[in-house]
Amino acid sequence: MSTPSDCTLAHPSATSWLPCRYATPACDQAYDWCPEPEFDENTTFIDPVERYLHYETAYKAGNLDPALEVLTTFECRHTTNSPARNDDLEWVRQTMAIYRPDHIAMEYSWRYARAVRTEVSYGDPQCDKLPGICDGHYAQIPAADGVCGLRAFFGRFTKLAFGIPVWGATQPGHAAMTTWTPTGWDVLLGAGWPFCWWGERSGPDWVLEAAAREDRAAFQKVLRGGWVANAKGEPPVGQSWGRSNSASGYGLGGTWGAIMLYAKKLAVS
Repeated sequence: MSTPSDCTLAHPSATSWLPCRYATPACDQAYDWCPEPEFDENTTFIDPVERYLHYETAYKAGNLDPALEVLTTFECRHTTNSPARNDDLEWVRQTMAIYRPDHIAMEYSWRYARAVRTEVSYGDPQCDKLPGICDGHYAQIPAADGVCGLRAFFGRFTKLAFGIPVWGATQPGHAAMTTWTPTGWDVLLGAGWPFCWWGERSGPDWVLEAAAREDRAAFQKVLRGGWVANAKGEPPVGQSWGRSNSASGYGLGGTWGAIMLYAKKLAVS
């Protein structure tokens, strides 16, 4: 895995602004973006240093959410990893500030993402009726409409553009999104956490870790217990437990991993 000296932090300005707690933007990108950089829907390579500098410029211009300054490294890992191109991120910040400033000055749960409900009509994309509009940029979504998937993509896109963490959420026959708020994580555009999963991980497992990390002392014990499990060669505890109408994820893992799962539950109880 690449380290900060190998990647993002190697840029001379990478330590000149560190608004998040514990120098998180730089650490986040060096940790997440260097090993496996993502591609947007236009297959455009997203350079990690350029992405870092994009957020640095936006932060210095006062265009990011003020909550960015209190995010942890874990939270920032879900902030700068947007698959959108940098010009798309800048476009939505400028456009929303001009046309829908009310979506910026509102409570955190729906802040920015309210644009999904006001700007993206629910229905099949009308790209065939709008030649030249559907060019692969995120701006095409409010222009051509979309159903649950595109609406969820656009909602996550708006949050990430302003520096608010999100986590994707697949649901039975549906696509939703989840978002950070100062009081915890919320599900938007769908049902609650038991109905969410992203990849192989369930919503309940994800939100449990996010909540447990708020108690740094307790979560340090969880991490140490996990290291013991790794050192002993125990299989990992399943991450798909808690999904509605699903029995997957239970009964997996070793003793230490199971103890640490319940340690997280005790930390948030």
